[in-house]
Amino acid sequence: MLKVGPFPSPNRVYSTNNKEGMEIVVWDEKKEKGKLAQMFISYDSQCINSLAFQYIEGDQFTLSPIFGSQNLDAPNFETVTFMDGSDNEYYITRVSWSHGIIDNQKARGLKTLTIETNEKTYGPFGYPYSDTNFNISLGFGDQFGGFHGTASSDIIKSIGVGR
Repeated sequence: MLKVGPFPSPNRVYSTNNKEGMEIVVWDEKKEKGKLAQMFISYDSQCINSLAFQYIEGDQFTLSPIFGSQNLDAPNFETVTFMDGSDNEYYITRVSWSHGIIDNQKARGLKTLTIETNEKTYGPFGYPYSDTNFNISLGFGDQFGGFHGTASSDIIKSIGVGR
């Protein structure tokens, strides 16, 4: 599998303005876990607070851990559906996001997230203006291999795409 990102790189030092003692969790949701059925996005006017994923393994649904804020208490919660119960299967063709300083935290994190499938565009979710923008196009057909990234206890810090 080819992994692109996560962006920004967790190895890059931006600032010492981050909260003291903030634990950063590295997460990796690979396609081997099953077919991605849904993606859950919790966000507010500042950033993406939480991400979670639901897979189909055989005939069972499996939910990933929640990455970022465990409370899912941001004022906005969206579900992106890739399998709708019909014979239609939607696959991710492009992932775009922006990254910048989260005003209420003086830390850097994911500010917006947009998911494009072969049928529809979802988002942008979050705050549409930011310092740095990223865009990954996955090419023709179902090339998506999963998401990976980093999170603190209250926000998504970075994200990348496996191919």
